[in-house]
Amino acid sequence: MITANEHLSPVIDLARTNLIAVSNRLDNPTSGNTTGFKDETEGNGGSVSSKYVTKEISLANPATALDVRVSANNHPTASIKVLYKLRRVNDNRSFDEIPYEYFNSTGVADDTINYSESRSQSPYNGDYYDSFYEQKFTAEGLDEFSSFAIKIVMVGTNPAFAPRITDMRALALAV
Repeated sequence: MITANEHLSPVIDLARTNLIAVSNRLDNPTSGNTTGFKDETEGNGGSVSSKYVTKEISLANPATALDVRVSANNHPTASIKVLYKLRRVNDNRSFDEIPYEYFNSTGVADDTINYSESRSQSPYNGDYYDSFYEQKFTAEGLDEFSSFAIKIVMVGTNPAFAPRITDMRALALAV
């Protein structure tokens, strides 16, 4: 144990010791390694443990394109995949019956993904922070739709390096 302050001596107080342990639910299920595998494109559910799903977002005017942007902190052992679900104009099915579709056919971002492999120290206050990079997902030339939902799936092989997401924005466009 060390300290940069010459007036302090590092001490461990055994009478008031606390520990908070965190475990991320991160996996990468496939039909080959998971019993009862359910693909993420199904309208309700999926086998991946870590995901974020929006509610159905209704539009006042029909749209023909989607633009989703997220700021993500990714490690090379993990990734995010983004899917969308559309209620086409005159589609009377239950929203849960409509399947999801991957952006760019595989769920990956439009551009190259920047990975955050190491932690950086702030020059202002000495705190450590991780870099977040914006990722863009677009789907254009779609049939007119009146509502949509977004699903972000986080997969990886090391739960210590789970992807982190902030600043998710979704725009429905009439192009």
